[in-house]
Amino acid sequence: MKPYSKITSRGYQNEIDETEKAILEAVELNGAVTLQGFESEEAVREFISKFPKYIKLKLSSIESDYDYAEYGIRSVKNTRKKWDEFHTYGVILEISSLNAVTGDKNEAGLKRAKGFTSQLLKMNLIQGEN
Repeated sequence: MKPYSKITSRGYQNEIDETEKAILEAVELNGAVTLQGFESEEAVREFISKFPKYIKLKLSSIESDYDYAEYGIRSVKNTRKKWDEFHTYGVILEISSLNAVTGDKNEAGLKRAKGFTSQLLKMNLIQGEN
């Protein structure tokens, strides 16, 4: 079972296919992908620890009075406050599509994205190119 609800690109409504090709295209076009809907911050940190450090994954956390369940994303309700507050946890991979010095395509960033998808494939969380 996958530890997240869905993969999005630049916004919780922009769901992308859970394939290597779709993820790489989203990173190249939009500069980021997010795996959203983890159960907790601890679950995100454990997930990130399974990836090589050079990939540079980050914790993504949204706190709001809105539950993203209608978008298919798991949120955790905080009941300690007098109003409803929801926490949505995720993992984000961000890269710059261009090299800031040369203006060429950011090959190092694309290598990080390929390392990311390679690890997701090993974990059987996405489909590879057939």
